[in-house]
Amino acid sequence: MDQLLHWCLFSPLSEILDLQHNNELSGVIPTEVGRLTKLTYLNLYNNRLSGRVPSELGNLSQLEVLRLDRNDLTGTMPEEVCRLRTPSGTLSWLGADC
Repeated sequence: MDQLLHWCLFSPLSEILDLQHNNELSGVIPTEVGRLTKLTYLNLYNNRLSGRVPSELGNLSQLEVLRLDRNDLTGTMPEEVCRLRTPSGTLSWLGADC
């Protein structure tokens, strides 16, 4: 995931990151994903990601869709991410396991 993240950080085409359905991604979601501020769509559905959802995802102020379900994530959704769902936020769909 480190090489992919590096590409996304420096790519002008980094509005959509769709890594769903058994891409066999494992480990934690890197906090650096919060630096992908152009993202409107982040789909990490159905992988083997673990650990907590990084609060840095709350920096993704353009995010409209966030899918994190069907992973092995733990803990609660960070408040910084939840704030993206307020009436003034852009996040219209948040998929997460409870």
